[in-house]
Amino acid sequence: MKLFKRHTLALFLALVMLFLPILVSCGQDEPAEESSQTSIEIIDTSTLDESSDEETVQESTKEESSMPEETTTEETTSEETTTEESSSEDVEPIDPLEAEINALLETKHRLTFNEDGSFRVLILADTHLDASGDPAKVKQVRERITALVDKTDPNLVIFTGDNIIGSANSAETRLNILHLVKYIEEQKIPWCHVYGNHDHEGGYPNVLQQNVYESFEYCISKIGPDISGVGNYVHAVYKDDGSIGAVIYCLDSGSYDNVNGGYAYIKDDQIAWYKETSEKLQEYNGGEVIPALMAFHIPLTENNYAHQNRDNKDIVSEYTGSLNEGICCSKTDTDFFETIVERGDVKAIVTGHDHVNDYMYKLQGIKLCASPNISDLTYFNSDVQGARVFDLNPETINDIPTYVEYLIERVNPDDYDAFENDVKLEISDEKIINSVKTGYNSGGLDGTVTVGVVDGKGAEASRAIQILRSQTGNFEVKVELDKFGKLGENKYVIVWMDLSSVEFRKACIGLISNDGKSSSYRTDDKDTPTPFYYLADGADTWQTLSHGYDGCFGTGDGGSQGMFGKKGYFAFPVENLLQGTKSISSDTLITGFYLYADISSAQYANVAFYLDDIALCEDYTAYLNK
Repeated sequence: MKLFKRHTLALFLALVMLFLPILVSCGQDEPAEESSQTSIEIIDTSTLDESSDEETVQESTKEESSMPEETTTEETTSEETTTEESSSEDVEPIDPLEAEINALLETKHRLTFNEDGSFRVLILADTHLDASGDPAKVKQVRERITALVDKTDPNLVIFTGDNIIGSANSAETRLNILHLVKYIEEQKIPWCHVYGNHDHEGGYPNVLQQNVYESFEYCISKIGPDISGVGNYVHAVYKDDGSIGAVIYCLDSGSYDNVNGGYAYIKDDQIAWYKETSEKLQEYNGGEVIPALMAFHIPLTENNYAHQNRDNKDIVSEYTGSLNEGICCSKTDTDFFETIVERGDVKAIVTGHDHVNDYMYKLQGIKLCASPNISDLTYFNSDVQGARVFDLNPETINDIPTYVEYLIERVNPDDYDAFENDVKLEISDEKIINSVKTGYNSGGLDGTVTVGVVDGKGAEASRAIQILRSQTGNFEVKVELDKFGKLGENKYVIVWMDLSSVEFRKACIGLISNDGKSSSYRTDDKDTPTPFYYLADGADTWQTLSHGYDGCFGTGDGGSQGMFGKKGYFAFPVENLLQGTKSISSDTLITGFYLYADISSAQYANVAFYLDDIALCEDYTAYLNK
């Protein structure tokens, strides 16, 4: 009855939105000119790839409805007659619990373990798909999904919220979703979703979006019971003997908390539904809890607690990945996590929401996992973009293996030796010219940032790296080394810079690493004044300079040093370089050089500055004498 009410509400809202323009026009004093032609909404399909055929485009514009077709009177009569003719003695009584579980787990596509016992789940978080956005970035999202699906070969794909943005009606919603799932549908892979805090903000509510989602052939999402949110449901993964080996819970964590402010949270009626469902599944399973994976959008307050205690093995028994932005959980602490611990079935929880986090903290036996995003249509950090993977297997189901499949290929630090002390880092012209240029957790800047190699502009008129930006704003440059190595016993990064004609609001240098991820160690993450050292060309004495309270040099923060007019060698202690909250070590694999800069004054736009002699050394005061 509750499910019927939800579908009825969805249908009612759809009818209101369909007939509202007609009702409004009927109330006008002057009737509009009559027309015998049918009005057809035109959908912009220019962002679809070239392989999109007429059938795909027509499919994206047709009306959706998840309501079943009405049964004719003749069919009903026939069914009733057949039922009456059947003897009640021939019909086995249906166990009420079994009937309830069957209804709970009903799905278009039954999920089963592979013959080898494996079952892989691919998590796609915060895609923020808006078909009216940058066509190149929309295409990029499709290509990345295709590549990730091909590489991971999942049995199920879950979108963990903020899937689409900017949908105003059914047709736009379908077109946005189509960009995300076209290849998944072609591969006939079941997929499902939960909602985030942004999905509804285009004006088309989630309860109506649900009908569109469910209209796709391989979508196994459900509108769920009549409790808080839209799309609270559970799926079973069956063994070859027909028993349930695992379940997957999907919940709607809402959008915003109108009472306490901040983000929303899993409500009491959702917690009660989960607990009741978990208990019934346990009863159905002969008293044994069924191991579970759980997915929703907004992290729990316990994620933040786990991060704060990540180094305490008595609290967090295991962790991987890192925190690259604060955990944006709700301000409201509920008893949801305590309920999960009490039930003992959920082994891992995955959330999105925080686009550039890729951590996993194991708290009280439960893996709290962040999945980073793969889309450039929103804020991102290319170093950690990727998709989290879970491998469900009856043999390891109580400690579900998980990892992030990154877009940037990783290398194994154990394959490399430590750099020698006092080593000049090798960078080819090709690596310099093709260096990665990005915004500060934002879109690419290839059109405004130029990196090249020029003669006569380096130390003692040698060749140098030239960098300039054609407009104001901040940016990052990441240059890959020709030869990788571990930091070893080196204590300083040395770089010759010519800043004779440019000034920064803030800037810092760093080292690119690849110890399980590809990211920068930099003083900007220190967020406190730290010293560095400067030897002007022609001078004999090193000067001590200071980063400001934001961990950068420049004119933008108290305690920082302006750099305009400086030209010579700079030495930065590596002990002050952080990757989020993680310190660099002698075993850290160094794969590149990093520079962040913010040009806030238009007079320094299109003004080049130069870098040369990038090196690692044990003692900066003695390095130049060797």
